[in-house]
Amino acid sequence: MAAFSAAVLEGDLDALIAVLATDAVLYSDGGGVVRAARRPIYGAPKAARFLIGIQRTLDFQPLYAYVRVNGDPGVRLSAPDGVVSVLALELDGAGAIAGVRIVVNPLKLTRA
Repeated sequence: MAAFSAAVLEGDLDALIAVLATDAVLYSDGGGVVRAARRPIYGAPKAARFLIGIQRTLDFQPLYAYVRVNGDPGVRLSAPDGVVSVLALELDGAGAIAGVRIVVNPLKLTRA
């Protein structure tokens, strides 16, 4: 979690690719309410670029908290006015991140 978060925050593409499984898949859920990827993003390089790109577009200083999401490790991202995203990370047998599930639909974040 620490290596993942640091790589995203620092925009370190190589470090982020290193913690992702080669065949990692990223899913995002905006629910048609907010902008999100319409299709899954396959592969560590593409997923890493997407995550770093999102980080670079933020127009506020985010607050990050490590959380559990349905039993998986995760990160809650908050702005001054509330939670804006929750990421759940699925680990493979070797400890690499095989799946990233991002929820940005505000209707699904009310309990976060």
